[in-house]
Amino acid sequence: MKKIIDWIMKYPRKTIWIIIGMIVGPLFLVQILFKIPAPCEFLEAVWEPGELLGYMGDIISVIGTIFLGYIAISQTEEANLLSEEMVKLEWEKRKPYFDIVQNQEYNLFFKNEEFIQCLNTYNIANDMKIRPCYIKEKRTGFTTTIAIMQIIIQNIGNSDIRNIFVKESLCYLSAGLFPQEYEKCIVFTFEGNTYIKIGEQKKLFIEFQQELDEENGDIEEQIAWANESMKMIPAFDFDLHIITADGNEYIEKLSLSTSISLIDSVNNKFVRNLVTTNIDVKRVG
Repeated sequence: MKKIIDWIMKYPRKTIWIIIGMIVGPLFLVQILFKIPAPCEFLEAVWEPGELLGYMGDIISVIGTIFLGYIAISQTEEANLLSEEMVKLEWEKRKPYFDIVQNQEYNLFFKNEEFIQCLNTYNIANDMKIRPCYIKEKRTGFTTTIAIMQIIIQNIGNSDIRNIFVKESLCYLSAGLFPQEYEKCIVFTFEGNTYIKIGEQKKLFIEFQQELDEENGDIEEQIAWANESMKMIPAFDFDLHIITADGNEYIEKLSLSTSISLIDSVNNKFVRNLVTTNIDVKRVG
């Protein structure tokens, strides 16, 4: 039927002639049939010309009704699709985006005294924190902090974020320095104040931890690999579950990577910048 409609739109003049033919044709056909004598008794009409014209009129009326009904249904479907697209566009406009301040220089600490000084600035009422933990099998539950990052995150979307949950995560502290027994780095949840208004920026503390072997009493030996601060280039892949202030839920895929803007080998110092390499937000449902 859609092809018929497309044909009508493409050939309006031919369509007009066809309609005229459908109106005049039955009259002309009935005129011929009743003017020419039937060649045999079987073909002789048993009804009047008016009855035949009425029957043809009913047929044409039914065809027209079906055609108009199809057009009405098609228009309703198109209107529904348009409405759905408008709703999707509206949800697109209202997406929250949990991101970082781009190309920011961040602090990365590796010493106990620096850990204490950094965590003393953490305010649970305003800031956020996650604890990526490198685990081993079998689990011991005995952990220690090996590094801390302090970065600035922001909500660049168009809805306030009420809460954030970690669905999956990959947190890299360095490339190729991990001890072989540490195959996974897990993040349980965001801590602190996870309410982020539109356009708001917050501090995010990332406290890298390592699960220790209880049978090995030398903690310094176990975490020695993490003291190679010049070789640490953090990167992250997050699958996040975000709930907005109005109760809508979104899934966000966020990838962050580190770039080096300055190498000071004399003072054993790197200047690292954190950037977003991928961000994708989709509404749940």
